[in-house]
Amino acid sequence: MTSLCPCAIAPQFAHVSGGGGRMDIQENLTALCTCCHQRHHQGFQPDRDDLVAIVAKRERMTPAAVEGLLHELRRAKKG
Repeated sequence: MTSLCPCAIAPQFAHVSGGGGRMDIQENLTALCTCCHQRHHQGFQPDRDDLVAIVAKRERMTPAAVEGLLHELRRAKKG
């Protein structure tokens, strides 16, 4: 992961796993500055893997565990 821009002004929340049914849970949210939030939506870093890594570190989980949890929650929401 490349370093994110140094500005920490006006954090915005980014959903790690977007889609139609947003999951506003801690494991699916991270705060980004406006610059990084815009860059993410433009297809630049931080990309999805970067966001998963940020959440994994914060939640003391592995990235695979975060992905697994989000996958299970998406499946449960559909059922």
